[in-house]
Amino acid sequence: MREFTRMTKRVAPIRRRTRRGMVLGAAGLAVMLVAFGVFSSKDPIEAKFVRFDRATNGYATRAILSLANKSGKLVGSFHKDAVGVVSCRFFTHDPASEAAWKNPHVIGGGEFTLLSHSQIEVAASMPEDGRAGRVAIVLTLNRPPPPAWLSRIRMQLRFRQPALTEEHFVICDQAIQCPLVLPDGTVEPPRLLSAPESK
Repeated sequence: MREFTRMTKRVAPIRRRTRRGMVLGAAGLAVMLVAFGVFSSKDPIEAKFVRFDRATNGYATRAILSLANKSGKLVGSFHKDAVGVVSCRFFTHDPASEAAWKNPHVIGGGEFTLLSHSQIEVAASMPEDGRAGRVAIVLTLNRPPPPAWLSRIRMQLRFRQPALTEEHFVICDQAIQCPLVLPDGTVEPPRLLSAPESK
């Protein structure tokens, strides 16, 4: 009697796409979109030094800057306080690596925008300790809201929802030596720095 050997064929298990896998895949795609610049913070606003101006309303010497929107669209918004001074910082070196001086807050004021291909002069306050650096005007950028499907994925994965606004700095084209208040109360006036001095 012949013996027949039963031939068995191994079938590779079928991988099923789980809901979690699809969610993670979609989240990975969203991360790639963000990484490739969907939420870009680059802006076309320029700030150029105009002159120094001594305030008569309690502020010290201010830097008058010209803000220009070089693009064909509206980009973000600025804040101006009740006495007309724009929200600003003062950086001594690299804005990404230091804590900047922040202008004192005055109650009141409001937001304003800069129309496309337009410019406006603004006043920025400065510290009075003689430091050297550049004035940086605070620009609030508005990011587009994420699509509903991406928000649902973040909620399911318990990811934090991204902020829809962020602060960006429009840095003045000229380096400045700030005014310095001496012990006797006199003030050394501010001045523009030459290229070698600003390094």
